[in-house]
Amino acid sequence: RTATWMFSTPRPISLLRQLIPSAPCFTVWPSIRKAQYSSLKPMHATPLIIEGVADATGLSDEHLAIACSSHSGEFRHVQVVDRWLETMGLSHRVLECGAHVPGDPSAARDLVLSGLEPDSRHNNCSGKHTGFVAVSSYFDIDPFGYISPEHPVMKRFVTPAVEDYCRIDLTQ
Repeated sequence: RTATWMFSTPRPISLLRQLIPSAPCFTVWPSIRKAQYSSLKPMHATPLIIEGVADATGLSDEHLAIACSSHSGEFRHVQVVDRWLETMGLSHRVLECGAHVPGDPSAARDLVLSGLEPDSRHNNCSGKHTGFVAVSSYFDIDPFGYISPEHPVMKRFVTPAVEDYCRIDLTQ
């Protein structure tokens, strides 16, 4: 597979693993907490691949790219999240990431001019959250509360993926 949507030239998906230092994940950028948090997104998305969700539900490179990264709330990003949620029969209201103004100045201006309020789709993490919901949906797990470490998606899929990749035990 190649990822072309986020890059100007095609790149192999396997490049993703090279972009993230191997371990320990939590010391990648000790002084930049946001970067640490965002650097985990590809690991958070691994259940989409490992558990067969991506293949079974026909996820595109756009879906995987938005699940593995932060976005700036541009229309094309919001559209990917929106269409993905629609394929699951859900709306953005299921996302528990909260809302904020798009990070892209043009997208923020366009949203203000449209008279619409920002919603969870504009959140830079909405792709990752849609991935969590997709895992919930695929395994017929109620997505409500999916951001809790005690939620079945986190306990069964996401936390073990991070532990495996980083070679750490998060239960301690």
